[in-house]
Parts: sequence; C-alpha cells; structure tokens
Amino acid sequence: THKNMASFYHYTSIDTLYSMLGNSIVEEETGNSYLSLWATHINFLNDETERELYVNKLLSDVTNYFTCKNEYPTPQQIEYIKQLCINNIYVISLSSEKLNDDLSMWRGYGANGYGVCIEFDFSKIAPFSWNKDTNMYQTENVYAPQKCIYCKPEEIEIDNELIEKIYNHLTNNSNVNSLDYTMNEASIITQIMNKIAIYKHEAYIVEDEYRIINHSYGKPKFNKVGNVIKPYMVYPIPVTAISSITIGPCNKNSDIVRGLVRFIKTKLGNNFVIKYSNIPYRG
Repeated sequence: THKNMASFYHYTSIDTLYSMLGNSIVEEETGNSYLSLWATHINFLNDETERELYVNKLLSDVTNYFTCKNEYPTPQQIEYIKQLCINNIYVISLSSEKLNDDLSMWRGYGANGYGVCIEFDFSKIAPFSWNKDTNMYQTENVYAPQKCIYCKPEEIEIDNELIEKIYNHLTNNSNVNSLDYTMNEASIITQIMNKIAIYKHEAYIVEDEYRIINHSYGKPKFNKVGNVIKPYMVYPIPVTAISSITIGPCNKNSDIVRGLVRFIKTKLGNNFVIKYSNIPYRG
C-alpha cells in the first residue's frame, strides 16, 4: 500500500466521467455521496498477458520444488494450480503524482487529450466508524491503492511459504470435502489473489501504476469496448476524496468546456478544484 502519498490520478474519457457522475450514489442513512468508478476484471486489462506472468512463474516455482524432492507434478496437479489462479479480481488503475497532467497518459487513457483527469486524495476520507452511522460503502471497500511491481517475468518473487503450502496441499491425501482441505485451498487462493494483480512487465514501468484491488464475488456488469465485452464491478468512492478534475488539453471548444464544468459542479458541488491541462497537445 502507499505511504504518505497524497494524490492519485485517474485518466478517463468525458463519456465515462458523465456515466460515473450520472450514476453516483447517495447513501440514505448518512447522506454521503459516492462516485461510481468501474473496476475492470483482471483478465480484461490493457496488458492481457500480465496475469499470466505471475501464473507462469508460480507453476515454474512449484515444479522446481517438486523436482528438488525427486518428484514431478502431474498434468492434473498443474491444471489444479491454474484453476486456483482463476479469481474474480477487479482493478481500478491510478497514476502517481509524477504523472499528473502527463502527455503519454492523456494519449493512452485520457481519450487522446479529449478526456479528463480526476485527482483523488484518500486521506480526506473520514476513518471508518463502527457506530450506528457507519456507512455501508466505506466499510465494504478499502481505499488503499497498491503500487504495481515492475520486473522481468523471471524476476517475479513467489513466497517460499506459498510454494510449500501448495506442494503440501497437492500431495496431501486427505478428503477433498474435508474442512482442512477447504481451508487450505482458501488460504492459498487468498495469497495468490493478493499478489497476482500487482506484478507487471517492466516494459510498462513508465506508467507508475497504483491499483485499487477488489476481490468480488458479486454479479458483474458488462461494457462493450469495440468487439470486446468486458466484465466490471461498480466500485463506489466517496466524492470527498476528489481534490481536482483536470480538463484535457484538446478540449478547446468553449461550449464543451462550459457544459462540462457546469455538469461537474452540479453533481459534485464546489469542494474541489477545476483545472485545465498545460500540455501543448493537439489530438
């Protein structure tokens, strides 16, 4: 998780911002407002191979562990490990402070300069309270972005304890319906889920990405992007976490900007700053 980092940035299109604000949630009990961000399923992120990096290294390390014991995992055991890695993990991508108003980010994620960049400061969210006014969304979600680890595929570090746990689990002849077996499996899945979403290939290091990772078992919604249908979960973030919204460098049409600013302020009030990109960029 992040340490003493004040701001994180989320680049997106005006269409997506319109949808986020249009579908914002107001909690009846507390009156708190939440922005509806979309957390994308890990299998449908821009770099579709990134999940495989961790899975392949895990399989390699488990196989090496077997080899050290003069054994070799069966095809069924390899398949079982792969199944343990298929989890419902949903991710919201954020950039660090150094990528605030960044040309490559506008190009890649900010609708080619026609989008917006939302600044979040999660330290502004009131800490959880467990009294009768506890709000449902804040206690369900953890607003703690985790820093991605960029490395070569062979440099991914798998915890030795996890390798040993998987080996013991695979070679244990206990009943698969037993409580011990189920608890072991759940423990292994949790350890995998906590790591599988933060390793990325070193080629992406310039993105300096942080992620809010949501382990969800709910029913996803779906969004069509080109010919790809992507599952996502709605992830509510308190609007009090928004520090600023920067309007992209290609939004030069005064009517577009006026309408956008008015819409944002109607939905969010005035507790944040509207900024304009300083990047000299034509889309």
